[in-house]
Amino acid sequence: MAQKVITKKARLGLFDVLTGFATLLVVSGHQQFLEQYALWYHVYREIIYSFHMALFMFVSGFLIQYSYPSKIISYSEYIGRKLKKFLPAYFVVGIIASIIASSSITEFNLNILLLFYNPINGSIQIIWYIYVLMIFYALMPFIIKLSPKNLFTVLPIGLLLSLLSSNFGNIFCLQSITYLFFFFLLGVLACRSYINFKLTKPIYWLLLSIPFLIYLAFFIHLQHDPFTFLGRRTLSSILALPLCLWMGIYLDRVKGIFVGRIFSTLSEHAFSIYLWQMFVINALWLVFSRFSKCALTPYTTFVYLIISSALTIAISITLAIAYKRTIQWAQKIKSRYH
Repeated sequence: MAQKVITKKARLGLFDVLTGFATLLVVSGHQQFLEQYALWYHVYREIIYSFHMALFMFVSGFLIQYSYPSKIISYSEYIGRKLKKFLPAYFVVGIIASIIASSSITEFNLNILLLFYNPINGSIQIIWYIYVLMIFYALMPFIIKLSPKNLFTVLPIGLLLSLLSSNFGNIFCLQSITYLFFFFLLGVLACRSYINFKLTKPIYWLLLSIPFLIYLAFFIHLQHDPFTFLGRRTLSSILALPLCLWMGIYLDRVKGIFVGRIFSTLSEHAFSIYLWQMFVINALWLVFSRFSKCALTPYTTFVYLIISSALTIAISITLAIAYKRTIQWAQKIKSRYH
């Protein structure tokens, strides 16, 4: 029986919610300097890191499958389009971060070199995700040709690689690629059978969430990850997905106009937020630590996190819009003289 695939006109409210939620986790989880002021934030951040990038890659796999061109194009054309979209942003952010972080020409040159083969050890580690995403885009034309049967055959291989990912080094982001490839494939599968996937009753996803809720209870009680074995990130990520899906389906069904607009805005600008958030987060912290007389306690740390996260998202979106309009303005100027 053929799988039902969503059409290009279908509403992606569920994945607006999931992308927005993952973006919130990324922004709130990258303020590690707050760990020294509140133990709860350390635990919260550890919980986030147990699954949030797997969730992001699951969503990415879905959206890449969803947006894959229906018209047959060459491999080079497809890859060229994606490199044109991601590569300039990757190197612009990487170069800016290298300038800020480097104390010498030698260090700057090293950080630039790391952008090519080991970005996770470079001056701005978070852009490793874009590096990995570009590699998965390069694999997508081959994955798209796999039948459902063959895709299910590849899935256990992806799971095994994910469980063993900590044995791989960071060169060419191999550890991250092997960890996340399984979740990328899950996203592709979810897209290929989206109708049945979305119509699954939320109660089933909630029941499947019980193991993760138990895991969270132990995590909070022990104040550290209860899993200590090889491949624990893979297991915690798998356990977290049903809860994220339940939340996404539930919010997609009950959300009002205001909440829906928030999630759709976060989803639309997720890439820009991801690119600029660390610059904004560090700038806000620099201003706060230098000029504020407010002492950080566990309670005020929570208040700071909410305000800082909201400002980071707003400023990152503003920068993205300003950049887009500047490019449009420059193109208009250029067209007048040609």
